[in-house]
Amino acid sequence: MKLIKQNNPTTSGQACISMISGKSIEDVIMDMKTERSCKYYEANIKQMMDVLDLYGIGRAPRNIQLPRTQSVPDNCSLLYVRMKTGNSHWVLKFDQKFYDPEFGILEGEYPHGQITSYLEIFPDPAVVGERTTKPVQEAQPAQKPQVAQRPQPAQKPQVAQRPQPVQKPEVAPRPQPTQKAQPAQTAQPTQAVWQVAQPTQPAQTVQQPTQPAQPVQQVQQIAPQKDTYQEYPEDGFMLELRLVDESNEVEVGSLAVRNSQKMFVDNNIMSIAMAKKNPKVLVPLGIYVNGEAVGFAMLAFDENYNIEDNRYWLVRFMIDQNYQGLGYGKEAMNAVIRYFNSHYADRIKLSTSPANTVALNLFHEFGFRETGERNDNEIILKRFL
Repeated sequence: MKLIKQNNPTTSGQACISMISGKSIEDVIMDMKTERSCKYYEANIKQMMDVLDLYGIGRAPRNIQLPRTQSVPDNCSLLYVRMKTGNSHWVLKFDQKFYDPEFGILEGEYPHGQITSYLEIFPDPAVVGERTTKPVQEAQPAQKPQVAQRPQPAQKPQVAQRPQPVQKPEVAPRPQPTQKAQPAQTAQPTQAVWQVAQPTQPAQTVQQPTQPAQPVQQVQQIAPQKDTYQEYPEDGFMLELRLVDESNEVEVGSLAVRNSQKMFVDNNIMSIAMAKKNPKVLVPLGIYVNGEAVGFAMLAFDENYNIEDNRYWLVRFMIDQNYQGLGYGKEAMNAVIRYFNSHYADRIKLSTSPANTVALNLFHEFGFRETGERNDNEIILKRFL
């Protein structure tokens, strides 16, 4: 495996793809359609998966979250790293070594950040081997005379081996080929399983919306909704917004913030009950990462409100205390903004306590600004879409 360095601070993902595909990093950037975004952001997991599929490189159907106490498997994998600086970064693990596009080839424990997830990949041995075996092939000319000697001993056993096939076809050897063909079939699907599983991911996003189909009747008068289920593949993990209904209201309702934060956010059970009383306006959404509930958001759509500036609100937003500090809050906020945008909102308003500095910093980071208005003891912020 040949190490390829990133050509700017945010192209580590493209450099990793270049290592395993044989493509130049410039070609990967073009094929990934990240000519502009790579100047500011690292590639996300969806972009990485899409370009792997484009190049025909086998991969697992989804990336796997990695607990802090678990180490990365030795299989060839793309690793998503949360750097000590707070930035995201991609690293390739191959042959028990870390191929870091910024820091080079590393062994042992990865020292520059926390590996939060990984995507197992199955690169073409011809591509990976081509880079690693060229020096060996150059050294093989000295062994060429041995290649001529190899067929000579091979001819001697041919005489002994020819009668053996005569004995095999008798009875038992003929069923054996059928038994041997079965493993050959199972060996091929191991590669095809990952490739077949790739298109099944979108199939899941189509099947899952059938679960929240009943709540659609409850919120059908909300500002035009294209879906009741939104899926957003983001950096290093799969983040989804699921409509809260009878199937998941207990799960989402049990999520809670830290004790020091409870003064700023109402508990989820009360918020879900509020949404049930006003289903024409309020949309309760569970925040899921890789299928596990990690947070809650409640949105308000009131197209008929006489004041246009007050039609779209982010009423609730929280991440469970056990999942804070992992980057889920930022990705969830990004998904919520996309959800508003996809349902024709032109602005979003919210309110929070001025003492809730953590939330204020997050809202400011996503472009929310104080309007000078107040909602009881809370300040009101707004962002245009």
